[in-house]
Amino acid sequence: MSVPITNEPTHTEIDPVTGATITRPGAVDLRADVTVDKIADADGVTAEFYSSAPKRNRASSMNPQIAEPYTPLQNLAYDALREYGEANPGTIDGDTSLLFLRLANKIIEDARMHPLYPMPDLDYYIALTDTRPIPDIIMIAGLQYYYALQQSSEKIKLKQPEYFSRLNSTLYNRLYGNGKIEIQPRK
Repeated sequence: MSVPITNEPTHTEIDPVTGATITRPGAVDLRADVTVDKIADADGVTAEFYSSAPKRNRASSMNPQIAEPYTPLQNLAYDALREYGEANPGTIDGDTSLLFLRLANKIIEDARMHPLYPMPDLDYYIALTDTRPIPDIIMIAGLQYYYALQQSSEKIKLKQPEYFSRLNSTLYNRLYGNGKIEIQPRK
């Protein structure tokens, strides 16, 4: 039996050619159609995994030089400002850093309310060196969106759909994979 190099949930498959059992990453086969049964299986395995390994994150770290699976808020703020393009991130002062602390806590509220995020009891950021189990790509898009909103910038037209699209697609993909979606009406 092959064992993938991952600390994430895995599932087993039977190789159609050789008949051998293969262990693959993902709670369920991420290439298969998304059905009601697959969603229930993925929810169960993912909930069990999160209870024992709260730092699981496929989308991070965008800063590979940092050993943690999640990037500290200060680095995320620098990345967000660098991509935003209107300031030199190396020159931000304490007030701007505190602004990003408040903006990051808004993203935590968005994650808490999102139906695909499995950790509704996520703590707020209290320091710029804190990390939270939210993918870096979501944090950077969220910081840019809320910064554009706070600045009343024209960039809000680009940053709002980018943030919500990134939030929804990343959380959905982490939970269910990227197969076809099957919708069943409720009775």
